[in-house]
Amino acid sequence: KEAAATVGGHSPDARCINPDPTNEVIKEGYYNAVKKEYVPLPTGCGVCRSEVPGLELLDEVPIRSPLVSVDFILSHVGRGKRILEVGSRNGDLAGCLSHFSQSVTVMEHNAAYCEALHKKEATLPRFKALCATDKFGITADFMKADPEDLRAIDPQVVFWWIGRRDVDAPLLRRVHEIYGPGSGIDPPPRVIISFDSNQPWEVTSMEFFIKDQRYQAKYLGNVTFDETPETGDENGEGDGEGEGLGTKSLRRSDGELQPEEGRQRGSLHMAEFNPNMEMITEEIYPY
Repeated sequence: KEAAATVGGHSPDARCINPDPTNEVIKEGYYNAVKKEYVPLPTGCGVCRSEVPGLELLDEVPIRSPLVSVDFILSHVGRGKRILEVGSRNGDLAGCLSHFSQSVTVMEHNAAYCEALHKKEATLPRFKALCATDKFGITADFMKADPEDLRAIDPQVVFWWIGRRDVDAPLLRRVHEIYGPGSGIDPPPRVIISFDSNQPWEVTSMEFFIKDQRYQAKYLGNVTFDETPETGDENGEGDGEGEGLGTKSLRRSDGELQPEEGRQRGSLHMAEFNPNMEMITEEIYPY
């Protein structure tokens, strides 16, 4: 049965709904570094396409994480878990993930996304949105929220897709403070960060963390994704059949132009971190 996943009224995922056996996304799936083998994705290019009828997507890759991220996360942590996503924009990924989790809580400090997130919260029973409640967004900022409020979420998994060393290092220090030794959280949540192969500095960041043993990082593997539309002209107009959006003028849901082309296809690398890592105190600067 075809899943009615749409972006802006179009359906750019037709190749996933009716998979071509030569499609490299189907053929390769994702690489599980623990088992050291390629694991094929299920028919439909993943659970978001095949098991969530009526899935509505407000953002496109790379503004949101590719949907196959859900399959990758579930393959490592299992279904029925309590998950916290730090930074969610319109909650497309978390909305899908909530169908396979005990609960998904998202923290988004940008007030521009609150309306969409609270709409999802009203319609998805296992989805909770913590979004900016004042001009500073303190209650929805993972770095500034009350530590006890963060512990009360009681996540089994903490996830984000940023992949920049200067951003990830402070977030990891915060994870250590909230869920590490002395927090009373035992066992601590599994912390998973996704790194985009289309951004060289993200791969460099991942390598930095894995090589620095203080972070206790473990490489989980990579997942191939392809969310490029099949058709569409320079103005983003499809052929009237809902087959594509084009790539020249894709916009974020907040109206800003997508930063660059060519990032709707590639691979994501994922690494897991232990909140019981050593406290890293030195500053990490952008590069």
